[in-house]
Amino acid sequence: MKKTATRLFWLVIALWSIDMANAQDRPQTENLKVKKRTLMERFEPEMILTVEERIKLKEERMAAYERHKTIVDTLSISERRRKTLYRDLVTNPRSERLTKTLAEVEFEEGEAEQ
Repeated sequence: MKKTATRLFWLVIALWSIDMANAQDRPQTENLKVKKRTLMERFEPEMILTVEERIKLKEERMAAYERHKTIVDTLSISERRRKTLYRDLVTNPRSERLTKTLAEVEFEEGEAEQ
């Protein structure tokens, strides 16, 4: 029983490490898939954005995410707070904690330019 559990553990670790190695090679454009048609498009077609517009908005959101992530990376804060800000960035990009941190950084940059 113990040998089986140990082998299973190492198998899971090996598969996980292979997946992590492959994840670095995956292109980021795979995530840009959007639905070609939506349910609301059937009833209110003039209110719906086209596929190209939705892809453009998604690319803008991804660019904003990357920009905010680099800002959080450069801050001199504790690792615990950094992880909290990363979690906010993914789950709730408009959280008060993240907005306050980014506003302070942008405010300091504005003062340095003047």
